[in-house]
Amino acid sequence: MQEGIRELNPLKNDAELGVGTVKALIYAHNRCSVVDREAIQILEQRMREDRANVNANGFYYGAVFLFLTKNFTKAREYIDKCLRINSDHESAIVLKAWIDMLQYNANVSGNVMHTLEQILTNSKSIDATLALVRFFQLRGQFENANSTLIKLSIKYPQLNIPLVVKMETQLAALDWERAYETALRIINLDPTYIAALRIKAYMLVVREGNVKGGISTLQQLLVATDRVESGNSKLLLEICKLFARISSRNAEMLALTLRFIDKLIQANPTSVECIVELGNQRMLLGNINEASICYRSATKIEHNNYDALCGLTLCQLLKNGNSDEISQQVEFLDNLQPGDLDPLLLLIKAKATNVSEEAIALLNKAIDRHMGELEGTLYGYEYFLKLDPDFLLQVAKELLRHSPLQMNVKQGINLMQDAVHISLKHCISILDVILKFCPAHIHANYIRAEVHFLCAETNFAHSLLQRIINEIDSTYTDAYLLLAQIQIQNQQYTKALQYLEMALSVNFAVRDDPKYFLLLGIGQRQQQQYSEAQKSFISAMHILGKDITTDSRIPVKKRDQNFLIDNFTVADKVTLYLELISTYKDMGDTQGVYESERLLQSAMEEFNNTTEEGRLIIAHAEFMLQNSNVKKAIELLSAIQPGQSYYIQAKTHLANIFLHNRKDRVAFASCFNQLVESCPEPQSYLLLGEAYLSIQEPDLAVDAYRKAFEINPQDSHLANKLGRAFVKTHQYTKAITFYQHAIKSHSSLSLNLAELYLKLKQYKNAQEILNESEDKKEIDLLDTDSLQLRTKRLLLLARVHEKAGNNDLTLDSLKKAKENQYIIHKRASIHQAGKLHDHYKMLSKICLLIAQHCTNVRNTEMALANFKECLKYDPNDIEVLKPLSRVYMQMNAMDLCRDVCLQILQIDSNNEAASVMMADLSFRKMDFENAAYHFSQLLLTQPCYWTALARLIEVMRRSGTLADATLFLQKAEQSLTNSDLSPGLNYCRALYDWYNGNPNGALRSFNAARRDSEWGPQAIFNMIEICINPDGDIPNGNELLEPDDNGELSDARVIALKTADRLLKELRPRPTVMSNEAINHRLLKNFLKLASKQKFQIDSALQDFIELANREDLQGSVGPVLGMATAFVLTKQTQRAKNCLKRLARTTWSFEEAEYLERSWLLLADIYISSNKWDVADSLVGKVLEHNKSCAKAHELAGYIAEKSQLYRDASKHYRNAWNCYGKSKPHIGYKLAYNFMKTKQYAEAIEICQQVLKLHSDYGIIRKDILDKCRNHLRT
Repeated sequence: MQEGIRELNPLKNDAELGVGTVKALIYAHNRCSVVDREAIQILEQRMREDRANVNANGFYYGAVFLFLTKNFTKAREYIDKCLRINSDHESAIVLKAWIDMLQYNANVSGNVMHTLEQILTNSKSIDATLALVRFFQLRGQFENANSTLIKLSIKYPQLNIPLVVKMETQLAALDWERAYETALRIINLDPTYIAALRIKAYMLVVREGNVKGGISTLQQLLVATDRVESGNSKLLLEICKLFARISSRNAEMLALTLRFIDKLIQANPTSVECIVELGNQRMLLGNINEASICYRSATKIEHNNYDALCGLTLCQLLKNGNSDEISQQVEFLDNLQPGDLDPLLLLIKAKATNVSEEAIALLNKAIDRHMGELEGTLYGYEYFLKLDPDFLLQVAKELLRHSPLQMNVKQGINLMQDAVHISLKHCISILDVILKFCPAHIHANYIRAEVHFLCAETNFAHSLLQRIINEIDSTYTDAYLLLAQIQIQNQQYTKALQYLEMALSVNFAVRDDPKYFLLLGIGQRQQQQYSEAQKSFISAMHILGKDITTDSRIPVKKRDQNFLIDNFTVADKVTLYLELISTYKDMGDTQGVYESERLLQSAMEEFNNTTEEGRLIIAHAEFMLQNSNVKKAIELLSAIQPGQSYYIQAKTHLANIFLHNRKDRVAFASCFNQLVESCPEPQSYLLLGEAYLSIQEPDLAVDAYRKAFEINPQDSHLANKLGRAFVKTHQYTKAITFYQHAIKSHSSLSLNLAELYLKLKQYKNAQEILNESEDKKEIDLLDTDSLQLRTKRLLLLARVHEKAGNNDLTLDSLKKAKENQYIIHKRASIHQAGKLHDHYKMLSKICLLIAQHCTNVRNTEMALANFKECLKYDPNDIEVLKPLSRVYMQMNAMDLCRDVCLQILQIDSNNEAASVMMADLSFRKMDFENAAYHFSQLLLTQPCYWTALARLIEVMRRSGTLADATLFLQKAEQSLTNSDLSPGLNYCRALYDWYNGNPNGALRSFNAARRDSEWGPQAIFNMIEICINPDGDIPNGNELLEPDDNGELSDARVIALKTADRLLKELRPRPTVMSNEAINHRLLKNFLKLASKQKFQIDSALQDFIELANREDLQGSVGPVLGMATAFVLTKQTQRAKNCLKRLARTTWSFEEAEYLERSWLLLADIYISSNKWDVADSLVGKVLEHNKSCAKAHELAGYIAEKSQLYRDASKHYRNAWNCYGKSKPHIGYKLAYNFMKTKQYAEAIEICQQVLKLHSDYGIIRKDILDKCRNHLRT
């Protein structure tokens, strides 16, 4: 300071620099350890005397000094005086702009920008350019700021300043990656540049979690600061403060900052600020005694130093707990600091009070004060310095202490917390702020995971803890212990033990933690390792200083006592007792029962009159209940009175005993009514409502929910409960009225109302309510909660459009939801890095919905793109891989489908869908043997897996081994107690009967499956096919088919067609336009018209077939072409039919088109037979039999062709197959078979077939005359 005064003295007589110099000298003298009052008086006198002679530059330089000392008001006065003398003083105008911006921040007038731009039109002022950049930064116009800096770099390429300000701009925009890259560029140009080193070190610590790299860079930064800014103790101290507060209390980093603070104190032993900071950092290391010494040293230099006294008070509070002395010190500090209370003092007050409501209010006020100091500060070094994550974390931990839910290991106790407590809400908001700027802060991430766990968000907690281990610190044992606790909560005990083993492998000292042994014991007990569990629980007891065999105290190991107090609560101790008691009981021997009873009694005595006594009483009641002593259990639970801990849980247990053990519904409801009387709170009414619903009293349940809502109508959770209660009790009109009224206060309920409209199929109303919410206000891209609500709204709107059949609008809504989620994801990557996994999941879900929708509308390209995007977020998501494999199968991309199926089976070797698809692949490749093997293997372990059984019947039909399917059908029937009621089995029976030539039996079984949601639609479809053409006849008949002259049969035919028409109306396809269901429904309708044999119906069907065939999205589809050809045949336009069918002759067989394609080949073969083109007809029939060896009509035509070629043995072979495939029920096939046997002199076989025909059709006399009698004569001769 003295050196500065010596440097300034010669300048005080300068005409331009004089005013600024005198101001600087007064400022310097006031900050000396010994103030020279006389010198100050002389300087002030001189200032008054020279005021009248000061020129414009004099006032300007005076303003510059005042600006640098942050006396903006006085600086503004001097600038105004300067501009009154010289209104064109460019530097003064620029400085005035700087003053305005630093005084008003983002509220600065837009005139500042116009003024600076005007200066820059006539000047290359660097200061004006940088001022303009600051203006853009304050307004959030970062692109404009960057473009201005680029222009400055072009004008002055040799300067580093544009690059440094660019880095600051990127930080202000929270563009972390680019800011880091720019910092590295600056360091390459100048390895000692402080601002760049500071940002690099900060980013390594808080963004990357690279503590070692951060410490190394911090070392460079501190050395560079000490060398480049020699004597600038303020800057060095600020750097040490910043990195101490963001270090997550890392001992190595704090040792480094403490070393430099020691150097500062050595250089200036009377610096109270440095000594107080030394105490603060000792406190961060947990050295309370050493911190106290530092604070006391500071108070000796400056008796009433506020920061030192606060630190001293906090040390005493942490060391000795609350006391009268602490209260007096807090009161003294209160009086010492006028105006608003300091955030640290508010924290101390909160720690000193035992009243939770008061503490939460104080902590909330502390945060408001602390965050208020950050308002108007641009994101950057100054913001990070003021943020003080460690202070925020202390407040969050204190809030957590006042949460009604604690981080305790509790087994079997339902905490009854539907809504998040206010303390947790505040805690979440604080942690979100810390993680926004310090996403790799290990303690903040861990506490955020704890909060997720307390809020029952175990998936979020799990993903956050995995991030800590995988990305920040793999040796952080607390994360492993909490992961184990989560797995225990989820009843995944094997995984819990694995995490405990990992904790032990990274830090053997975890064996000194009783919680480790408690969790280990729980896992072992649940896996029935009772002896090991007992040892673990006893080890935990020993760590806590308890010998359970003698109920005496034993010496505790010398270690940090605070660890025990903070991390193993009374609730954890009670859990330890209860688990050990349960372990003794589980052992089952007499000694174990005795020990459990003795230990329970010991626990009751030890925890008498504590907050956890209620848990022990509930546990005691449970033991009584297990021993069938219901009366004693009721007595114990009834003893817990209102106001005591666990009163709600006790009442709930008591109510359940009345309901389940006493079967007393009145007493059950009475328990919850008593709960409401003693605790007339919303939570109690909610429990009462749930109770009434469980005993089928919907009106009383709704009344209870209504009372809960009336107590707190601002609670959207209660509003949601009441609305859903109306819906659950089918009071839809009341639900709609309630939602319409409640939406005014709770906009999120618009989703509930829209869902209700959707449920009631009021699609227009649902669209209106969702569109109204979408159009009501502009999208706030900064409000993540609003953006997430918008995603939900758009997804629901997509569902509504889909149900209403609006395909384009469905896709449009899904695309908007995807774009909206991209915005959320981008913001989360900056502000909520810990939640990225959840946003990835939502993006994946939306992409999957788009892919599924595109699959339905046959937009394969877009479907594949979205499936692949899903897999970017989670490459092993089976729910994505399964539909992707189906799309590949539909595309006939068999190799790709197989690869995906193999990937699924690698993830889940027992995945049924993938196994079925692998079998399907073999089936589609015509490898019937391999397909049958895959399906049969599945059915051996799961005989009632109907999808596999249906596929196996199809495979056996096509491989000609349909008879073998009976074994699997019988096994499935034996596995069911009432096989007639199983839709899946009835469907499979029907398939077997249909393919085995028994259409009537098939109709009966299909009809039994018709009402099922899974098998019903396909069953109805098959029933219609049977009614239209039960025997698979070729249209228009031919010489092979005998005319049907039976009048009764004609009547039956009319009835069959009417039945088909009725079933077709029942078969309503989903409203997704151009889905397979819709197309198949339309084709069936047209085939039914053809079956009527009426000219006008045939013409109508023909027109629709032509329209379908010309559709671009149905190019290559077989059904419409077959329909056209059939219509032409029926109308005797054989040549046109032949031209249509020729296109299909070269079509590759596929499972989806198999039925229509095979019918097309048979129809074309029949046409060629009529034209005596035997070879072409034979090749077509051969193609059908290659793919379907059970096709009766194909065998019939093959037999006819062989017969006409006088190949009677071949003909008899084909006719025998046709006879068997028709179920030996068609007399004309029997006639042909017997005739060909006769022609090959197989008279006995011919006679046997004749007898079979006559047995079923005694009036079929022609076979007796033409064949049976002749064969008998041949045998006699």
